[in-house]
Amino acid sequence: MAVLIGNEIKKLRTVGPIDAVTVIGPTLLLAPITNQAVITSIEIRCAAAVAITNEATITIEIDALPAFTAVPILTSQKLLGVTSADDRWTVVVRGGSVLVPSNAGLVRLTFDSAATGTSQTLTVDVFGYLLA
Repeated sequence: MAVLIGNEIKKLRTVGPIDAVTVIGPTLLLAPITNQAVITSIEIRCAAAVAITNEATITIEIDALPAFTAVPILTSQKLLGVTSADDRWTVVVRGGSVLVPSNAGLVRLTFDSAATGTSQTLTVDVFGYLLA
């Protein structure tokens, strides 16, 4: 039986910087988490941007239990309003959470289309809690 580590939702992983203007196609893999984790939300933050006229479009999936099934969290969604520094886009996991196995579960962020503009740097934070 899994035991909750701590008693609050916290930031489990940060990935970035990601150049949202030139990245397209390849999937960005967030490193495996050392314990089982329950992912509750994913936040995409704009660290810097210059002259963004069209936001990037992304897909997010989590390889989760049972049997490492790809669970779609967000499918081909435009990051509306994420055009300037400090803009944020938060995705709350449907059903409240997804269980990710230790050292095997991955959160996949795929850019379906890049942002249009001079430059944009994004950072992705994964929130949830750990199980022992």
